[in-house]
Amino acid sequence: RITASIQNLLDTTRPHEAMERLDLNKIIEETALLMHPEALSKQITVTRALQEGLPLVYGSRSRLQEVFLNIMDSAMDACAEGGSIEVTTRLRGEKDTGPWVITAIKDSGRGIPAEYLSCIFTPFYTTKAYGQGTGLGLAISHEIIQTHHGRITVESEPGKGTSFMIQLPVAEHIRERITHG
Repeated sequence: RITASIQNLLDTTRPHEAMERLDLNKIIEETALLMHPEALSKQITVTRALQEGLPLVYGSRSRLQEVFLNIMDSAMDACAEGGSIEVTTRLRGEKDTGPWVITAIKDSGRGIPAEYLSCIFTPFYTTKAYGQGTGLGLAISHEIIQTHHGRITVESEPGKGTSFMIQLPVAEHIRERITHG
């Protein structure tokens, strides 16, 4: 019920942006520029290895940028001074579901204990100190990726960092995904 209430609140407070064909690398570059001042102040190095010539994805520019902002912000919070974040993109084809554009965001932060991994996309779940976070950023990001017919997963190991993988369908194959599940 809480999730449904949050979704209703978000739907009524956000204008609905038209879906369009998007260059995901361009959105990532724009997001990295927005995060640059914070990264500098925290002495965090942000590197990008973006595959050139990726096919377009179909989605909302502002909603996808919100996902990247949320994940990069969480990564910066997890990194100690002088940490690093690496953002990569690549194309991956799957026999049954067609091609996906994959974005990986990996940080050198403290990592997430295994017992918490199943909770991180739950609304209001946070391990941050009171007043430091709402527990909504990753929950909203998960919902946005699902509405884009994509997937978001996380791998982490305490002391070795965290890696988020976002898979979005190639725009040319989005109709197939909608009609086949």
